[in-house]
Amino acid sequence: MKKFYSIILCFLSSFVLFSLIACSSLINDKTVANVQQLNGYIILTQDFIDINPQRGTNIEIKYPQISNFYDEKREKVINELIKNSSIYSFYNYGSTKDSTVFIDYEVMLATEHIISVKFEGYSYFMGGKNNNRWVYAVNINLNNGEKIILEELFSNSLYSNHNNIFTYKYDWQKDEEGTIAYEIAMSSNATIAELFIEYEKYYSFPYHHDDFYITESKLGLIVKSSPAMGDYLEFLASFEKLRDLINCENAIWENLM
Repeated sequence: MKKFYSIILCFLSSFVLFSLIACSSLINDKTVANVQQLNGYIILTQDFIDINPQRGTNIEIKYPQISNFYDEKREKVINELIKNSSIYSFYNYGSTKDSTVFIDYEVMLATEHIISVKFEGYSYFMGGKNNNRWVYAVNINLNNGEKIILEELFSNSLYSNHNNIFTYKYDWQKDEEGTIAYEIAMSSNATIAELFIEYEKYYSFPYHHDDFYITESKLGLIVKSSPAMGDYLEFLASFEKLRDLINCENAIWENLM
């Protein structure tokens, strides 16, 4: 009889332990084997995981971290900015309950002075008909450990220019006439300001900091659009075309052109 009760007790203990594990939330960061060696530092891939069966949450967000930077204190600041931008930019949009999310990243530019990272992925919410696509970015001045803001790179005249100085990154985001098939704000005659007309409506931040990225020779704009157009549109323009609109007082341009 004692043996029988011992078996029952062991079974119940195992069941309780399993239940606690199943209902608990697993939130951790781990470094995965993906290292890029650059001049002055290396880039490691970090994996943020948030699994909570009780809330129906299954989230994985990959983001880069720099290492072996010449300024250890600034390295920590930069890494926190990148991590918070990768995670906050998604969590800021609303509840993560009953959601499956996967976000990956691409380093668009990594020099001694600048790092620009674009995040892209999808989310699916239980009961939803389709996946939602997500595209956002973070750009950091490594000289001071601060985010680069679009308004600091260009004069206000950038916004009054028409988006025909930009090209569409993906051909499938054009219709047969080569224009954006998404209302007036997305037409080829729209100004840059009109492309971003919904920005402050949806996001309270008054400056553009997560909707553009920088490459070696181009500026990329990320514009929210309709699901039919893939949720986001991307526009590219060379710095050469944008030369007259550049804010020359910003020292960052010394490292870009």
